[in-house]
Amino acid sequence: MQHKPRIVWEWQLTPFQTVQQAIGSGTQLDDNTLFVITGGRADWQVNRRVCHLERGSLLAVEAYCPIESISPDSPAFQGYKLTYDLLNLSALQQPGEEALRVQWKAPSGYGFSTALLDQTDLCQVEAQLSELKDWQPERDIFLQAAGSTLLVQLYNEQNIQEKQPAIERAMTHIKQHYRSTLTREQLANQAGMSPWHFSRKFKEQSGYSPMDYLLRYRMNRAQEHLLQGMRVQEASRLSGFDDVFYFSKRFKATVGITPARFAEHAADRRIAAGLPRIAEALLALDIIPCCVLAYPPLIAEHQQRLFDQYKVPVIPVPQYALPAGALLPYRPQWIITQRIPESDRDRLRDIAPTLSVVDIDSRHFIADLAPLLGRQTQADAWRQSYDHYLMSARRRLAPHLDARATALIIRVEGHGYRYMNSKSHISPASLLYDELALRMPVGLADASNWCSTLDIARLAEADPNYVFIENRVFEGGSSDAYMQRLLEDPRWLGLKAVRHKRVFPITTRTWITGCGAFGYQQVVDQMVDYLIQSESGNELS
Repeated sequence: MQHKPRIVWEWQLTPFQTVQQAIGSGTQLDDNTLFVITGGRADWQVNRRVCHLERGSLLAVEAYCPIESISPDSPAFQGYKLTYDLLNLSALQQPGEEALRVQWKAPSGYGFSTALLDQTDLCQVEAQLSELKDWQPERDIFLQAAGSTLLVQLYNEQNIQEKQPAIERAMTHIKQHYRSTLTREQLANQAGMSPWHFSRKFKEQSGYSPMDYLLRYRMNRAQEHLLQGMRVQEASRLSGFDDVFYFSKRFKATVGITPARFAEHAADRRIAAGLPRIAEALLALDIIPCCVLAYPPLIAEHQQRLFDQYKVPVIPVPQYALPAGALLPYRPQWIITQRIPESDRDRLRDIAPTLSVVDIDSRHFIADLAPLLGRQTQADAWRQSYDHYLMSARRRLAPHLDARATALIIRVEGHGYRYMNSKSHISPASLLYDELALRMPVGLADASNWCSTLDIARLAEADPNYVFIENRVFEGGSSDAYMQRLLEDPRWLGLKAVRHKRVFPITTRTWITGCGAFGYQQVVDQMVDYLIQSESGNELS
């Protein structure tokens, strides 16, 4: 009877903050390696295929697979790499004998496999891996569990791709390899059809011939590159065109304007906003979106007033979905969304070029978007108004605030608790810590994640002077049970903030989804009013 081999996985974890730290300066990796990207962007060439990496990307690479970076270093690029060996213990016969290494094969068959984590999964993975950076007795067990879970994600993604119908597989192939030379014959062969039959089926499903679909996708990607300030030559190359003159000719025929003049007229095009806060930023730049996608329970009151005033159509959508088809009646010429999985972006790209915003804090988003849209004057005016408003708020607060004051923004979730740290790109944390100069409690300020997990024991140890607490509203669940559990816990009741009545309720739709280019004023007013009213002349204790 043949026995199954006894395979043991050995894992090592290393955080990285540069491409050099991630893949070194060589041309291949010596170990099987799983990369988890938690920030920034990069383009790598792995086994002669281009991989676009961004926050949430998973990339598993076989040992000795060729790999190199083909894009400039992103200053925010960071993440974790997990190296792993498979050891066969069945062949061991003598004590001290080394186990044989077993070759691991990526499920794609290309020497590497990719997947994209959604934001909920990514936050959980970040929290897990962050806690495993330092040695601890149980570290190996948790590291193996985390690595195995991530590999399961990759295998599941591969199974989904293999089950795609032939035409969908061809579309996916075009989107993954649009920079390469692609022919109708190649695509038909991959779909297992004759070129004629493939073309007919492709047009029935997509509305375009295969080559027209490829051209349209390339042009949408080119527009995205140009909107981000890229030069025409570079946009041409990254969109799959070797000849910049041919690219310019096809671009004008498709888009109606030369690539050199595209960016300066971008604000005149029909822009769809993927979030109410993005729509707020566009309105602050005197650009009226053609529509905005929004989950109705989380539209803030001031946002609804703005949309009514400027006659911006609101498309009701689920909280965690972007149904691309809902945009079709509004004929957007480009789309701005929050950071979303690449698969969702590709669905939107079937409609229009899609710009994914990494940082939707209004200060940074408006400053980044203004030069691309020729709206620097409007951006400067908004920033001046913002600075004036915050200066006035600081003056109001200063006589009432002790320099030692610490504060914490707690989010009560459906599965536990999190807090916004001082490095958060979410606006309320920026307002509280950067603008109003409150401090994070000792022991929490060094968290690397924008929204870090929190248990009641750590909260009791931090013991902040002020607590802003959100009973989070989200689709398909409730945080009420965890809120009740917190309020009844003796450690909560013993907090200074609770004993001195310095706990302030905040709402998801005002403080989170509503804290945009106009909504920040309401959040600042609430912060200042809460802090002043809670003091009543009492010193911190």
